[in-house]
Amino acid sequence: MKNLLTIFLLVNLGLQAAEEGLLHQWRFAPGMIKEGTVEPITGSEANFTGAASVLNEGGLDQLELKGTDSRAWVTDDFNSVKVPQKTITVEAWVSPAALMRWGGIAGIIQDNGDYERGWLLGYVNRKFSFALASKGHQRLTYLQGTTDFKDKLWYHVVGTYDGEDLKVYVNGKLEGTEAKHSGDIIYPPKAAFELGGYKDDNEFYRGAISLHEISIYEKVLGAETIAKRFAARKNEFPLPPEPLRFVSSPQLRWKKRDTLQIEWELPEALPVEISWKRADGTGPRKIPVKADKNGVALIDQLEPEGEYLYRFTARKPNRSEFASQWHKFDTSFYYSLPGKPVRPSPFPDDKQMKLVQSAAQHILEQSCINQGYALILGSAGGRLAYELASQTEMQVVVVEPDETKAKATRKALARAGLYGTRASVHQCDMDDLPYGAYFANLITSGSLLTEGNLPGQDASQLMHVLRPAGGVVMLGHMSGKLNKQSIQD
Repeated sequence: MKNLLTIFLLVNLGLQAAEEGLLHQWRFAPGMIKEGTVEPITGSEANFTGAASVLNEGGLDQLELKGTDSRAWVTDDFNSVKVPQKTITVEAWVSPAALMRWGGIAGIIQDNGDYERGWLLGYVNRKFSFALASKGHQRLTYLQGTTDFKDKLWYHVVGTYDGEDLKVYVNGKLEGTEAKHSGDIIYPPKAAFELGGYKDDNEFYRGAISLHEISIYEKVLGAETIAKRFAARKNEFPLPPEPLRFVSSPQLRWKKRDTLQIEWELPEALPVEISWKRADGTGPRKIPVKADKNGVALIDQLEPEGEYLYRFTARKPNRSEFASQWHKFDTSFYYSLPGKPVRPSPFPDDKQMKLVQSAAQHILEQSCINQGYALILGSAGGRLAYELASQTEMQVVVVEPDETKAKATRKALARAGLYGTRASVHQCDMDDLPYGAYFANLITSGSLLTEGNLPGQDASQLMHVLRPAGGVVMLGHMSGKLNKQSIQD
């Protein structure tokens, strides 16, 4: 009696294993292979030839198709096996190695001009697709999902047709629906039942793709069932990461000419890794950042005039991976002044220099200006320009009517490494300043400070070039006693 009971239980288990509506199922495992054929879990045998090989890589069984001299198929005439007629679900775990204009995962198809028959689960370029011809719409429509697949990562792809609606799912989520069809699936008189490729009478596109499992149903699996089937097995596969969501998207700011600071905010504290590379793919770097909702990182050693790409990846304790899209940044857009060179002063440390230093200190303290443009009337040998450029983030412009003094000032500022980057010297008359209106944040005079005179005859032009809201004119003499005039609207 015990033996009979055991047999009865085994028979029932076997019946339960034969899932209702499942016509064909192949798992491409070394243990299922026999002389170029794949034993089915249910349905008909599959075949493979050429450079195709069944292997276990990283603990994952798969049939690897090379895309050139390899092929996998069920039969060259689908009429010899059972196929769906009214409704269909095609489910597959696949890993494409490269995009194709017309890629196939499983299908029976004929697509010759106006004559279009059959069905195909596949991919168009980088988007998974499901195509089908029905009695109500006798044309193959390639319904595409929204995911752009990444090479050599694994995806759960499902296509369904319930007699009305065509649907495509990727990794458990519905990505497309089409309602053009109705009635039974229509087939060509004869066609191959192909796996891992697109084949009809006059076209054969061999896929570079790895197949783990393919199932063909003559029923429709619902969205909830498909989501559960994906969730039940997703941890077995190296899947693409899910989108990383931000509360506050990454913001970049310059710290100095070759260094950027990135700040971001996540919904929860996660350790992240920032991948950074040039737009041509060279110079890749990875920067790990400890778990925090509000993150900050520095990217240094950036070259000027270049495009860079960066993205964030994160992993939760349950091993779920997340990644942002790739962002682009152009280091050409740097509007701060170059760094100040570390060089000795080109001027002797004499009484005149000490007075200029004292005057410069008073100018900066009283004007409270540290950025923008400083206009210096009369060069004073470049001493005042040197002090202002060295102590602030201002761009200093010197106007000197005397040619000899202008040349000497240029040489002195060049020796300091400031000329052409943080300071410039223009030889011209103050009565005819060649500048647009309101450009100067600060106006002062070197010659008035050291020689007691302001070059030119008419100082009214100062009002024309001074910034109207917050601009400051500071003019004084050797004693260091300065006059201050703030110009307001």
